[in-house]
Amino acid sequence: MIAKRVLAAVLFGVLALLPLAAAAEPCREGPECRALFPLTEELALPIYRSHVLDKPSAAISRAVVVIHGYRRDAHKYFPTMTEAAAMQGLDDETLIVAPHFTIREEGGVERPAGAVYWRRNRNWRRGDRSDDQAGERISSFAAIERLLVHLGRQDLFPNLAKITVVGHSAGGQFVQRFVAGHAPIPAPTKTRLRYIAANSGTYMYLDGLRPAPDFDGRFVAPGFFVLCSSYNEYAFGLDDLNSFMAKAGTPVIVRRARERDLVLLLGKKDNNRRHKGLNRDCEASLQGRHRLERGLMFKAHLDRFHAPHRTTVVVVPGVGHSNSDLFQSAEGRAAIFF
Repeated sequence: MIAKRVLAAVLFGVLALLPLAAAAEPCREGPECRALFPLTEELALPIYRSHVLDKPSAAISRAVVVIHGYRRDAHKYFPTMTEAAAMQGLDDETLIVAPHFTIREEGGVERPAGAVYWRRNRNWRRGDRSDDQAGERISSFAAIERLLVHLGRQDLFPNLAKITVVGHSAGGQFVQRFVAGHAPIPAPTKTRLRYIAANSGTYMYLDGLRPAPDFDGRFVAPGFFVLCSSYNEYAFGLDDLNSFMAKAGTPVIVRRARERDLVLLLGKKDNNRRHKGLNRDCEASLQGRHRLERGLMFKAHLDRFHAPHRTTVVVVPGVGHSNSDLFQSAEGRAAIFF
């Protein structure tokens, strides 16, 4: 235990005492970009990063945390985002971090020793706690919360001005819940935080109303759907919250969701009602017939019942359910690298 404390100090404390340096050449893809971000004395989160996280740098002015989809392919999301940064001419000054949320059955991928993991695919994207490892568990939301706290350290990144947390598909679901649930990040007041939920399959509604069955713009209480009595349970709504979200409580969740800068980044062609990855359970189907409609209806609901708020919509023409096309589009890059 003592040895682990010493190692953590070496990794994230001693190096912080070094003189500030210019950012090194960014790592853009491949195994050499992999690292472990310490969460506790026992647990660490596998990540890909463009610059090291434990060495002070005055050159880093922005950070992008990109959350993968249900395939958990952080190794693909990472180079997609590094290329987007290069397209903007910002790769030297941007720290890109792509967490890898592993599950118990990872399908042949070797899990590093001490790497945190979750029971099933749906657990990490809801902010549920990880499987027990050495008597410890941690919410996936708490893991990203700790990462953001680290990025806000003045002794490491004194000129960091903007942080974007962006996720696509299942990662978009992660971000839309996370933005409303996490505690304030003790970062310098000059640092702006933006959250982007891209092509999310479902949304966490802030009350019990849902789009009317014909999706004509009206919202109703769907209590008469006997076979869908769980439509407002978390993560579709605010009933029966998990432990992380329950710490905040419903009034605080609603307030944070209204106050924080959230962009719904939607592909105009992500309108396939039969897409193989589309959730068609009743709780999801009540929100819309496809991802584009679900995003637009959720924004309309916020406008109607929870204004004023800071959620905006950006629809990207010609793009379907593709994180690379969305993130690297002119509209996507403008939202991410604001």
